[in-house]
Amino acid sequence: MALPTRLRNLGGDCTDKLLAINAATGSIISQVDLGSTGHCARFLAHPNNQFTLLDVGEGQDGSPLFMFYLDEAGSVQLTRCDWCVGYRLLDTSLDGTRCVSVDEMQNRAILHSLPSGQTLGTIEVDEFGQDATYIETYPGGYCDDNSVIINVRGESEGSNWNQRFLLDAHAMKVIRPIGPRTEDAESLFLPGNGMFVNSWSIEEIPTE
Repeated sequence: MALPTRLRNLGGDCTDKLLAINAATGSIISQVDLGSTGHCARFLAHPNNQFTLLDVGEGQDGSPLFMFYLDEAGSVQLTRCDWCVGYRLLDTSLDGTRCVSVDEMQNRAILHSLPSGQTLGTIEVDEFGQDATYIETYPGGYCDDNSVIINVRGESEGSNWNQRFLLDAHAMKVIRPIGPRTEDAESLFLPGNGMFVNSWSIEEIPTE
């Protein structure tokens, strides 16, 4: 959408609001009440500007997901993604046609189509090995069009560990682990070109 706006989520004593703001003047073009009480949020824009996903973090109360766009009149058109209720969004694909969420109750990762949210595939925690106990929503995301990085927590001989895994983004199957097991989950940045960046290095991720 070629509109001179920027979008933000504001929390307060009441429920969160999504504002469309004119970048030149700072005036509010449109706003909607989300009905959530989050303390963090992130935007994931569709590459072709069809819509933007808004992921609101409410801590232990969950992470409601919204889809919105600005219509020709500059009004926010908002839909709550009921297909993601109870799940936490991991990331969207580079072409905007799919996304991966984590079902923390059932301990599995789910591949969805966008914008419908239809389930295309799942992977259970036991597919990461017998010592794996929990699939994390952070850190991780799409490495490129064909692969996803996901962090798994586990326990061996009384010690807790974190391990990154590379998944086939279409079949939701484990390709291989990435790097050694670590005590803490390492933050990483995924530029979408088959590499990942962490605090110590920039590494290319072989898919074979």
